Amino acid sequence: MIETLKKFWPYLRVHKGALSLVMLTGFIMSVCKTGAVNLFQLLFDKVFVGNDSSMITYVPLGFIALYAVHGAARFVHLYSIRFTSDQIATTVRRDLKQHLIGLNMSFHGKYE
Repeated sequence: MIETLKKFWPYLRVHKGALSLVMLTGFIMSVCKTGAVNLFQLLFDKVFVGNDSSMITYVPLGFIALYAVHGAARFVHLYSIRFTSDQIATTVRRDLKQHLIGLNMSFHGKYE
């Protein structure tokens, strides 16, 4: 695993910003998932058990806002990771092609 990472590090280093964005949006998505659990707890403890009817309008709005943020973060996460992986794969293919083209002609004749 470490050897593979060392080989691909020059390709990954170029996309540090995009990979940082992927990690940040992944963190935001996980925070939104745990935030939903806390909102459910608030909904049951304050509204249903505590009979606090003033919270009945704010908790659903909190859910809507939380899942809107989660959806936006998921879109950016998936788009960034797909775009970055395509860019890295294209660069690796291009370098491999250039390497194969640059080989000696006897190499190509030997492996027909």
